[in-house]
Amino acid sequence: MAHLSKDQTDDFREQFGDTWHLVQTMLGHKRVETTKDVYLEPFRRLEVEQLLAHSEGFPVARFMAEAFASHPRVRTDPLAGDS
Repeated sequence: MAHLSKDQTDDFREQFGDTWHLVQTMLGHKRVETTKDVYLEPFRRLEVEQLLAHSEGFPVARFMAEAFASHPRVRTDPLAGDS
């Protein structure tokens, strides 16, 4: 949409909503959350992969351990052999 003027972009968004709503409409999903959950997932992974690719020298393992140690959805460290 970079080639559209501001007025054209505003008109487009008024008609279709944001990009996710357009994709939702094109694919026939009932909920925009379905579209995001399915089609955004590879991009979420890509962002993490890009960050890790540029993390040379950064203590990734220590950072991950500290970040997830108190996370409510992480019960154990699967690499530590805990059950």
